[in-house]
Parts: sequence; structure tokens; C-alpha cells
Amino acid sequence: MPREILRWRHNVERALRGLDLTTGTAQHNMTKQFMRGSALITYESATLVLLINRKADAIVHAETQFAAHPAHGAAGHGALIFQGL
Repeated sequence: MPREILRWRHNVERALRGLDLTTGTAQHNMTKQFMRGSALITYESATLVLLINRKADAIVHAETQFAAHPAHGAAGHGALIFQGL
């Protein structure tokens, strides 16, 4: 079983290179095409966890930058930042 998994991964990587899929989104979408059943469900669950963790890290980073900004606490500072979003 482990040998089959490693061989499968190697074949998927070769296919992605052959299709010239270099971005993460394109690779992610094509990789899902090579899966079915429990493998696909497990893959989607793992990628969802990674996405949630990455978004949480981005939020913490943005809040830290916001708090460290020299104008933090000045009148209208928060409104000016969020206006650009």
C-alpha cells in the first residue's frame, strides 16, 4: 500500500509537470481529478484545515500591523484603514 501511494504521487506530479500546471490553484484542482472516494474526502478536509489556518494567521498578522501602526488610536484611523477594504 505505501509503495502504491508513493507511485501514485509520483505519477500525479509527472502529470502536473506535463500539463504545465505551475500555480497552486491549478494543481489543486487537477489533483482532485485524480482522486475519488475516501481519498478525495480526506484531501478536501486536509486542504480546508490548511486554508482555515492560513486565513487565521493572516488575520492575526493584519491585527498586529494595525495595532503597531503609528496612527493607531488617532481619530479616524480605523475608519481610514477599513475604508480602503
